[in-house]
Amino acid sequence: MATKFCFLDEEYALAPVRRAATVTLAIDGRTVTVDARDPVAAGGGAGANAVRAPMPGVVVSVEVAVGDSVHPGQTLMVIESMKLQTSIIAERDGVIDAVCFATEATFDKGAELVRYVDAPAA
Repeated sequence: MATKFCFLDEEYALAPVRRAATVTLAIDGRTVTVDARDPVAAGGGAGANAVRAPMPGVVVSVEVAVGDSVHPGQTLMVIESMKLQTSIIAERDGVIDAVCFATEATFDKGAELVRYVDAPAA
């Protein structure tokens, strides 16, 4: 699914393709592959159970609730920073222990957005 965005008064078509830890972006006929792992979300404070904000912004939507089971690749919330929306994606299986911000709330870089606990053993 291609998305159009504007940067410095020019319009671009963006077609992201996510594969594990990378995202391939096709922008106006050029292809760029980037590392999609978020070093901010992976470390700090509450350890691997905390999903932290990669940048300051505002919450556009919250896609999970406390107690929900989540799986890798599932959208946890959508944030916006400098008019760019970013999906915050689950990196592993788990159960949502806390959702720290509601829709339209603002946050700083590094703020804990969502917290996991390990999924119960089946």
